[in-house]
Amino acid sequence: MKNIIWVASYPKSGNTWVRSVLYAAIHGEVELSHLGSFIPNFSVYAAHLIKKKVTNPGDIRFKWSAAQSQLSKEAGDKHIFLKTHNIAGAFDCGHFPDKSLTNSFIYIYRDPRDIAISYSHHFDQPIDVSIKQVMDTKNMNFMPEDLSRGEFISSWDNHIKSWSQMPFRKLFVKYENMIANPETEIMRILNFCSVAPHGNYQQLMQQTNFTTLQKQENKTGFPEAIGRTAFFRKGEVGQWKESKTDFSPLETTFKDVMTQLGYL
Repeated sequence: MKNIIWVASYPKSGNTWVRSVLYAAIHGEVELSHLGSFIPNFSVYAAHLIKKKVTNPGDIRFKWSAAQSQLSKEAGDKHIFLKTHNIAGAFDCGHFPDKSLTNSFIYIYRDPRDIAISYSHHFDQPIDVSIKQVMDTKNMNFMPEDLSRGEFISSWDNHIKSWSQMPFRKLFVKYENMIANPETEIMRILNFCSVAPHGNYQQLMQQTNFTTLQKQENKTGFPEAIGRTAFFRKGEVGQWKESKTDFSPLETTFKDVMTQLGYL
């Protein structure tokens, strides 16, 4: 049954924002504490299938197939949304995502210079370290205290290229367009998923704008935040312009893709 709809992105590109839009459209409001159960983080679910201690964060890949099969089976004849930061393609464990179970995907992309800044704050690390990681073709995202929760994310450009080549029905969403024209982008997302929203689009935009989500996190918290750093920190476009950081390594390495996407 091809019933999985992926919400895919490089980390800190707006994945949670799109998940919030889908949640609010279907439920009539946003509950950040329930977001993870509504659109599960695939890596967390796959990690639950591992029965023994993992010493290599990459070992999670050997549970991808079983996790997708189980989630698809549990959904039955209904579609299921899954969040992922994994790069797409062929691995030694098989293909990700599973071609026999995937219905379609939404892919959100963002300026890598702003990603590096957000990445730095999210993981509480120097911006130079984040820039190197965003360019690292072998980059993995995992929790040091739980190595089973690993994601293969590679470099920003490889990530975008990999999903672009997938043979599924697809929708690409530019983060900057979500900021500039939220109603248009929200309509595209819901139309793609055949979701009729509760209320009107103005209400949906109000429920899911960055300020509203930020206030809810401040009040009730958000399970996906790391440490004391707020998950919904700024969400602004062009933060890199106000930074004294040298982003030329990103601009040089990603020149072709950044130009193609309108970032250069």
